[in-house]
Amino acid sequence: MRQLHIAIDARLPDSGQGGVLSVVKAMVQAFHRSGDASIRRTWIVLKQADWWRGTLPQQDETIELSMPAGSVAAKLPALSSRIAPSVLKILGDRSYLDARLVAAGVDVLHLPYQDGVFTELPFVYFPHDLQHRYLPDNFTDTQIRHRETRWRKRAQYATRVVAAGEHVKRDLIQLWGVPNEKILVYPFPPPLKPSLATSALPPRREPYVIYPAVFWPHKNHQVLIEAMAILKARGSKLHLLLTGAKNATFPAVVRLIEQRELADCVHYAGHVDESELSELISRSEAVVLPSLFEAVSLTAYDAIRAGRPLTCSDREFFRTQCGERARYFDPIDPVSIADAIETVTQPGRLSRDAGVLSDALATQLSLEIFAENLYKTYWSCVSDSNR
Repeated sequence: MRQLHIAIDARLPDSGQGGVLSVVKAMVQAFHRSGDASIRRTWIVLKQADWWRGTLPQQDETIELSMPAGSVAAKLPALSSRIAPSVLKILGDRSYLDARLVAAGVDVLHLPYQDGVFTELPFVYFPHDLQHRYLPDNFTDTQIRHRETRWRKRAQYATRVVAAGEHVKRDLIQLWGVPNEKILVYPFPPPLKPSLATSALPPRREPYVIYPAVFWPHKNHQVLIEAMAILKARGSKLHLLLTGAKNATFPAVVRLIEQRELADCVHYAGHVDESELSELISRSEAVVLPSLFEAVSLTAYDAIRAGRPLTCSDREFFRTQCGERARYFDPIDPVSIADAIETVTQPGRLSRDAGVLSDALATQLSLEIFAENLYKTYWSCVSDSNR
């Protein structure tokens, strides 16, 4: 039986990448559960990152590369995201790893994040979303040009493009001219989070809702803070717990918390590990997601799996993903957010069936199905290249 050699470009830092890193971790877990001996895997990883150490399947191989600017870039992802487009433009877009990959016998390269290395090999590309087309004010002109050249080039040259939803596929076709026939749509399941011993996490005495998100502008933290000010004025005893790496809007969020005198009820826990986040979600009164743009929200699936009430932005991507499992609000109206939080946290609002995945959704979010979809995609790349 022929063995297919896949290389996965997973050069991601330990924090600051949010859902992109979660997708890669889900891939790792999916491959752990797959016993397909016809697939050989090599991971291209960063020497400065630790997330992959001891977690990749034991039989897999690695190629360790250094991140430009080393530990500085790893610790300052927001700054890196602004500087990287200019640096990459100077370096040029070239297939500098191909000789090494060909020598290793790699058949297909998988780029699970947008800035994956360019290649002349058959490759799979995960573009995630075209957020800059909808929220251009969140990006510099250089970042937009970078996305419209470097990212678009990968999507158009890719052997297969994988989208997390039909809305992403539609954007790729209409905005970037990617051929319909090479786009595959299948769900990205959230990685299973390790359990945490109850005694390892001190109890929080106050009832709280939680918003786990990196502080990117589109995550819309400030309007959520305004909603908390409204709830406090109404006499609510609810607290808000924020988790996630500091990023572009973090200083403004801190200032707003101080201005609205909410330091007693809005708390920042920092970037927490997966086991702690899982426990914090399971202890919350509800998960609130005011994001203005998502390809898919893995946190929404985490909330459903944990059996927690979920309230989120009334946007197509959330409606398509969550259906009747969530309560929706206008993400630019703090009153609407406050009303939704009050509704989902009322005593008795948690349905007996909350957190129970439908058979169809459970199948979609199966890590085994995720691995199967990936393997089919890899083999189809080889079939195309042999025609």
